[in-house]
Amino acid sequence: MKLLNNNSQTPDNVTPTNGDDNLGSLQSSLMEGVSPAAVPEASTTTAAQNEQSLIQKLLQEKQANTQKVSKIDALNNGQMRSLSASEVANMRYKFFTLALLIFAIIARTSFVQPTLNTYVNNRQSLADARTVTEKSTAAIATAQSLNSFADVVEQEEESLTTCINADSDCDDETAPLLSYINNQNAARKQAQYYLQIGDLSDPKLLVDEKSILTNIDLFLLRFGPGNVPQRTNIGDIASIVISDPVLVQGKMYSVDIELIVNFPNNESLINFLNNAENRIISNDAIDLPPILYKVQEVGYDITKYNESQDTTIKLTAYYYKDDTTTR
Repeated sequence: MKLLNNNSQTPDNVTPTNGDDNLGSLQSSLMEGVSPAAVPEASTTTAAQNEQSLIQKLLQEKQANTQKVSKIDALNNGQMRSLSASEVANMRYKFFTLALLIFAIIARTSFVQPTLNTYVNNRQSLADARTVTEKSTAAIATAQSLNSFADVVEQEEESLTTCINADSDCDDETAPLLSYINNQNAARKQAQYYLQIGDLSDPKLLVDEKSILTNIDLFLLRFGPGNVPQRTNIGDIASIVISDPVLVQGKMYSVDIELIVNFPNNESLINFLNNAENRIISNDAIDLPPILYKVQEVGYDITKYNESQDTTIKLTAYYYKDDTTTR
């Protein structure tokens, strides 16, 4: 008869295997080699405990082996896969790259783009401001030059009026103007325009029509060659139409005038046109506001230049309006 010792060693006639085969062999050996009558009661209890401990140990080993097999099968089937150090580093790199990209997008949308837009807008505003400043500076310089030019014209008004009406070169009279306009004829014409423009504003009418009619009757139709007033008019007015004034720029206005005048000959017509465009009213000869005329159209039959005929003349009169005048 073979007895079980206290150590957890397998019997000599049992080959150690894994799983249920070990447990079955052990049970068979125990059953065959030991009978209840041959073993005392204490030995039977100890053998039973050892048997139970051995069975528990074998069950645990079986469970561990089963888990290992399951993990191996899962790895072989692709359900589980261990990662190498390089793969882990690569995954970390991709993660940080994605995080950095997201941060860059958020930063650009929230901070960089608004700042860039503000910078561009400020640059454009600065460029616009410089353009406006340059234009304003140029306009101020022009205005200052014109004011200085006007001061000189007013100082030389009498001599310039005589020069322009006499249709002479007037080198001495125009010399002070050449520092502003470096051309004698242009300087003389500019002085003439300045001296011809007067105030035709009226507190009750759109334009001072009385001054226009008086200017035409006593200046354009009365003054002859050499700016000498004639005893009779050089033509007779058949009709006159004065249109409503139109704003030109700033305080400058214009008004269209259409005349039908009977001239005895072409010399009278030429003298009338010369008075309108190339002569200035001399206040010592006639007390009237000056008017700057521009001849737009003349309807005249040149083949009958020695005969009396009605002539249609269209003029534009330019004047300034005083802001203090109220209607």
